[in-house]
Amino acid sequence: MFCPKCGAQNEETDKFCRSCGYRYEESVDNEQSDISKFADHSAQKTENEKTQGKSVNIVGICSSVAYALGSFLPFASASAFGFTKSVSMMDQGSDWIFVVLIAVIGLGLSWLNKNIGVLITGVLAAGLAYIEAGGFTSVSSAVVSKGIGFYLLIIGAVGLIIAGIFGISRKQMQKKK
Repeated sequence: MFCPKCGAQNEETDKFCRSCGYRYEESVDNEQSDISKFADHSAQKTENEKTQGKSVNIVGICSSVAYALGSFLPFASASAFGFTKSVSMMDQGSDWIFVVLIAVIGLGLSWLNKNIGVLITGVLAAGLAYIEAGGFTSVSSAVVSKGIGFYLLIIGAVGLIIAGIFGISRKQMQKKK
């Protein structure tokens, strides 16, 4: 073996360098402590990576649930001649299927913390809410009023957009650290 201090060649069983007197046992102990420090640091880093990967987008999850509920709750009420009729999206056709599908996609992406997908889902949700709200423009507001389902669609869509934007910006801030 060669001495790490002076480079002289020594026997493997020597405890000291024959040329400079360097003690080999210290270097072995120091190397072992350096290895154990590295192993501890690596384990700690791995643990930090595990906890960072398990975060979810809570705002996106809540917004997805609100968006889905909007299709089941009264969407609009019509009043004429003393009669009032409330309808949900489920009563009007197959549009509720798209709302629930978008909500499920938003829920899954929020759970997986895929914030760009959450943002895109929020934009799609807002577009569908806009299309659904388009039916109100031709009818007098005295006859038709919006129900809780309509407002949940709007809140859910805006919430998904906000969740996506804040999730993306949070990841960018973490990368800078």
